[in-house]
Parts: sequence; structure tokens; C-alpha cells
Amino acid sequence: MMCSEQLITSSHQPIITLPHTSPIRDGFRGIWRAPALIPAEISWRWAAGGAFWALLALSFIEYAASLKVSRGNWFLWKLGYPPLSAQTLADTIAGSGHKLLAIAAVLIPGIAIIWTFAAALGRTATLRTMMSERIVSFRTMLALNFFRAALTLAAFIGFAGVFTIAMQLYSDGPGTVPHPARSMWVLLLGWTLVAYLWTVMNWFLSVAPVIAVEQNCDALVAITETLRAFGNRVGGFFGVSVAFCALHIAAFMIFTGAALFPLMLASAVPGKVVLALLCLVTLAYFAVVDFLYLARLGAYVTLVRESLVSSR
Repeated sequence: MMCSEQLITSSHQPIITLPHTSPIRDGFRGIWRAPALIPAEISWRWAAGGAFWALLALSFIEYAASLKVSRGNWFLWKLGYPPLSAQTLADTIAGSGHKLLAIAAVLIPGIAIIWTFAAALGRTATLRTMMSERIVSFRTMLALNFFRAALTLAAFIGFAGVFTIAMQLYSDGPGTVPHPARSMWVLLLGWTLVAYLWTVMNWFLSVAPVIAVEQNCDALVAITETLRAFGNRVGGFFGVSVAFCALHIAAFMIFTGAALFPLMLASAVPGKVVLALLCLVTLAYFAVVDFLYLARLGAYVTLVRESLVSSR
């Protein structure tokens, strides 16, 4: 599906221009004008997060229930002596790698499917409010979030592959001198490279929904047009990303400091109260992060429209 022209220019019509605006200010202004965006964003993100932790907990319970503990190991575990407890744990989980692989084979695709559909629904809802004058295609949102999920799975495979290579380079074989420094350098550089590639590609896929809605195009064309829009406004996109990254770091530091107060009260109040306060602080932090993400998305809307105008 080809992109539909949003700005029409000809020899008889002047090129449409946008007034000078601040993308960051526009991002926050858009949220204040449509406050329903915040609960909508929080709803789908927290629902997907809750499903993830629920599946993870159920998987752990299923795995723990499948382990067989002998009476001797149980006796050693009850003694509470750390070396014996560690040995008991190692004996119990020995040979259970196939169980973990079986659980992972079900858990990872399940989480990917849940996140893909939740993210597609959430982004469709938010962009329909942010860009109400445009058509938002759920199919396109689904395809873009499928690409993001596939990219994340590929990143995990890349991390595992780098780890395997690093372990192979740890030594040249039995009876040889190990090379921990060589292994650590391969691990550090390899993981850094995989993380960098994932971050860059995931960023472009996070902006692509805005392009898809603005130009009414499919997922593959939206990705291509995202690269073009970024090339037209490199400084703008970089400035917005850095600004919101700084705001995110500031929020993290503020809420980290706020989390210290319940810990300081641990000796004076019950542990359940401390845990409840920590949970409230954590949820408040996540809510602020979601708010900042929406504002950043609104800023990208302004940048995308300015980029399309400047390219005409």
C-alpha cells in the first residue's frame, strides 16, 4: 500500500507550511488537551505487564512443582548451612534443563503474542486521539508491533549467541590455560553491540506508527519513511530524545529517593506497610514514565509533520 499524499502541491498551489512550534511543548500540550490519553496508555501497558508477571509466576510454580527433592536433600536443606543448601539446590535442579526449555518454548511466544496485540490496541487508541484527523489502521499497528516483538526476540537470541561464543573462547581446550579476559571482552563488546542495534532499530519502529498514521501507509512503507523523516530532522529528533531521556533519568532519581523513606521506616512500622509504600512509589514512577512516553510521542507527531512539510 503506497503512502497517500497529505500535502498537495502544484504549480498553482503554494507549499503548505507549518508555524514554528516547539515539539516538546506540543507533546505536553496534547496530553493536557486530551487527559484520557494517560489512563488509556497506563491501562494497556499495565495490563500487558500484569499478564507477563502472571505468566512468569505460573511458569516458575510449574517448574518448581516438577522438581523432585529426595529426603536426604530435604534434610540437608533444613539444616540451613549455606554450602549444603547450595549443593542441595544444585542436585535438585540438575538435569532439569529440558524442563526449562519446554517452559520457555511456551512462555516466550505467549508473552510476545500478548504484548503485540496489547501494544497494537493501545497505540491505535492513543494515536486516534492524538491524530484525530487521520485514519489509524489497527492492521498496520499490529504489523509494526509484531516487528518490534520479533526484534526483541532476535536480540535475546543475539545475547545468548554472544554468551555461547564467549564461553567457547574461555579456554582452548582441556588442560590449557583459561583466558578469562578474552572471554569477558568478547562478552562485553558483543552484548554492547547487540544492545545498541536493538535500541536504534526499536527507536525507529517506535516512531513508525506516527508516520503510518500521518501518511496513511502500511508498515513497511512507514519504516522506510521513518528513515527519511529522521534524515530531514536529525537535530530535532535527537534533541527531543535527549530531552525526554533526561526527564526520565530525573524521574528515576526522584522516585529512587522517595523509595528510601519507606526503607528508613522499616524499623518503626510493620513490613507490610513498608512493602505497600514501596509498591505505591513504584506504580507512581511507572505512571510518570508512561506520561513522559506519551508526551514524547506527541513531540514526534510535530516533528514528523514538520519533516513532511520540509521535504516537499
